[in-house]
Amino acid sequence: ILLLERYMGESVQLPAHEGVDDSVYGSLVVYRQEIVDELTCWSKNHSAEELDAAMNNAIAECDDYENATKYRETWNEIYNEIMFSLR
Repeated sequence: ILLLERYMGESVQLPAHEGVDDSVYGSLVVYRQEIVDELTCWSKNHSAEELDAAMNNAIAECDDYENATKYRETWNEIYNEIMFSLR
């Protein structure tokens, strides 16, 4: 869930910096790429299906329907990026 929030630019711990070059660490673009790269690496050592199941289980534990919906949409975007990277 923390990774999803970071990918969305809503992380309390690592907020995305606005108005900076997209190549600078701390920009939303860099945070998103970093998350996709790390989860792609994890998927190569486990499986994309295992990662998908774990993330869906985490999202299912969310009590807030509105947040769960945003998390699901964000996860689908990330998962598609991971699957593209694994080709």
